[in-house]
Amino acid sequence: MKIILPYKVKEKMRLYVESLDNEISGFGKIKFKDDNIIIEDIKIFKQKVTSGSSELEGESIAEFITEMVKKGESLENWNLWWHSHNDMGVFWSGTDTGTMEENPLDAQYMLSIVTNNKGKYKARLDVYEPTHMFIDDIELSIDMPQDNSLKKEIEKEVKKLVSQSKPKTIYARPYTKPQPPIITGGHWDAIKMEWIEENEREEDITDLYERKLTDAQIKEEGKKMADQFTLEELAMSLMDAEEDLEMPYDTFAIIETAYDIKAEKELAQEDNKSKEKSNDK
Repeated sequence: MKIILPYKVKEKMRLYVESLDNEISGFGKIKFKDDNIIIEDIKIFKQKVTSGSSELEGESIAEFITEMVKKGESLENWNLWWHSHNDMGVFWSGTDTGTMEENPLDAQYMLSIVTNNKGKYKARLDVYEPTHMFIDDIELSIDMPQDNSLKKEIEKEVKKLVSQSKPKTIYARPYTKPQPPIITGGHWDAIKMEWIEENEREEDITDLYERKLTDAQIKEEGKKMADQFTLEELAMSLMDAEEDLEMPYDTFAIIETAYDIKAEKELAQEDNKSKEKSNDK
């Protein structure tokens, strides 16, 4: 058995407790579902309290019942008595025990909860028919709301007001490179990033490091890459390339050339800006 305290009801109880520096009592509406007890609502009644006591009186209970009936509320499931211990711990005082034994709600059962300013709880269920027995220290679980409305609102606002640049992938590589078949008849193409089927493969893997492009072709490809990516992106790709021992020579050369071209271009732009500032003075 477990007691389910919905977040909204939990907050209501907390605000009642924190609203004064003394103890406070109230009643609550509960229902049984499966093997659990769900607290549906709580209310307070007219009472006089001190820092160390909050007693139930017959007159207060009668007034509470009368008020609920006037509002058209069925009292069938208002079988919860809750109260606070202010800054003290949660325990059953002699007064609390006496109250639970007296069955002040004149019901078949009564659930009792004591809480404090620290948000601690202690719960007990008393059953009075056919004979009085009780279950103490029942687990109490706070049911947090599954409300994604705020999350959706934030996501919508961020999407509307915030723009972000995503780093471009220059040469995407899979995290785990596909392994070649055990049988011969193909090779892994590091540029196309795929397995190439062949009848027979006579060339060695070292052919990946042989130059297949001329200097002019490498420079041309480097210029294109320098126009597409930022210096920071090229620097990161160059660092990755230096660590990739299986990258073809031509691929590495293109990235390195692109980085050099971009760096030289940005340095020239900085020099021009400095000269313009000097001329303005």
